[in-house]
Amino acid sequence: MDAVRDIETDTDGVLSGLESIVGQQVWCLLNGVPHGPFYVDNNGEVDLGADYSEQEFQVGFDYRPLIVPVPPTVTTQQGVSVYYPKLIKAMFLDYYQSAGLTVRGQEIPRMRIGNAAVDVPLIPMTDVYEVPAFSGRNPRVEIEISQYQPLPFTLIGIGYKVDF
Repeated sequence: MDAVRDIETDTDGVLSGLESIVGQQVWCLLNGVPHGPFYVDNNGEVDLGADYSEQEFQVGFDYRPLIVPVPPTVTTQQGVSVYYPKLIKAMFLDYYQSAGLTVRGQEIPRMRIGNAAVDVPLIPMTDVYEVPAFSGRNPRVEIEISQYQPLPFTLIGIGYKVDF
């Protein structure tokens, strides 16, 4: 999430004090579980319901990064491999304290510890994940890395195993 504020709900489960973002869509995190999206009403409030009374939430805008790394290049005896067809045998993502990551629209399997639908938080993890082989030889392959919900995300590095 972006522009996060910590706000406690009142006895009716209403978050207030959001007058500066009336009409905007926000997400709320409670103990790492995302709730939303919600719209801030004309009074600068979001009604979460009585089930969430007197609880501390993180409130912020839905921000989901979209990363498209440049295609891998290798210096060979023939020169730089920018335009040579290459097969990406594997890609490695090195991430730190992150949750809800996707690669090519597919969720990283080891990250799915809980299920937000039943209020079980996704626990941010640190790991290196190997993305399985890509099909075909494409000199300009585009790989999208993103998230499916606004959760913590720190990408340390990307590595490739390439065949020419």
